[in-house]
Amino acid sequence: KALEQARLVRENHEYRENLIETNRRLRESLRQLEEDEIAARRVQFQLLPEPVLNHEGYEFSRYLKPSAFLSGDFVDYFQIDDTHWGFYIADVSGHGAASAFVTVLLKSMMTHLLDQFRLFENDTILHTDRVLTQLSQKIFKQDLGKYLTMFYAVLNHKDGVMTFSNGGQFPRPILFDGQSARYIEEGTLPVGLFEKTVYTTTTIELPNPFLLAMFSDGVFEILPQEGLMDPKQSVLELIDGMDVTMEGLVDRLKLDSIEAPDDDVTLLLVKKGG
Repeated sequence: KALEQARLVRENHEYRENLIETNRRLRESLRQLEEDEIAARRVQFQLLPEPVLNHEGYEFSRYLKPSAFLSGDFVDYFQIDDTHWGFYIADVSGHGAASAFVTVLLKSMMTHLLDQFRLFENDTILHTDRVLTQLSQKIFKQDLGKYLTMFYAVLNHKDGVMTFSNGGQFPRPILFDGQSARYIEEGTLPVGLFEKTVYTTTTIELPNPFLLAMFSDGVFEILPQEGLMDPKQSVLELIDGMDVTMEGLVDRLKLDSIEAPDDDVTLLLVKKGG
């Protein structure tokens, strides 16, 4: 009886020690994961362009609110040459680390195309349909189980002409011409969903003044209750004048007061005049 009791005490002690060690390892794993997420978030947000950029009368601004620690949305604007600027908004399927990885991959691919233009005079970066086609093929071949919607445009800031392609981005971009706002151009299939997808390029002459507003579909999740009856119209009505600013949109949508929206929310504005 005494031996049995001693054995039980010993086993109970060993169990408690194992439990303590397991909890310690779990806490260490969680701490490491948190540190990794913090590092990943820092890297991802460092890849974003500066929040506001002005160039020869044009203003680019962006805002990104992730639903989790990492974002499956991405946005960028960049100078291609003395005449052209490129900009895009993208939304990767799903959430979390896997979707965030695809945004980093996207940034890398776009940077590669830009380098190809500057170093080897490969002008693919100027052709929005070719850019989406190449991205779609490469992402599909990665076999990550992910695809993305993406609107990519090239702006000739000398003559105010913009070419663009829409790979399934929704809602569509909104153009305010100084008088009224309208959605532009229906989108085609998402990027990376199928092995072969053909994208088209549309060219428009931008009015002066103008405001081009782009949203990821997470905006529908944060609309006021009255906007849920017709969400597309409610988003359109957000762009009601040339005095619309990124700060004003963030305030109207109460984005700064939302700790964790149900979906990533990204905004991109391109503006001239007003």
